[in-house]
Amino acid sequence: MVKASDLLNIRYYDYGQPFSGSYKGIRYRISREPLEDVSHTPQDKRGEERLKLCIWDEPLSFEKTDHSLIRESFYEYSNSGLELIAGYLNTVNG
Repeated sequence: MVKASDLLNIRYYDYGQPFSGSYKGIRYRISREPLEDVSHTPQDKRGEERLKLCIWDEPLSFEKTDHSLIRESFYEYSNSGLELIAGYLNTVNG
């Protein structure tokens, strides 16, 4: 079972680094959208931001997978958004 705590704290994504994992035959990648380092940018200067979830079937990495096979969805940029992503990942079958 994927838990929100497995997906790190929302502040991890402020550094412009994606987080990848796999669960039951599905690979996933979570990132800040837009993907950029905002760790030193004041909150009111960041503009619109959201979490981007990409999922695809194993075995290949994100970079090696045909991007037409990758499903994308977007969530609120918050720890609540990460909780929704964890819940969704627990319902997806490979």
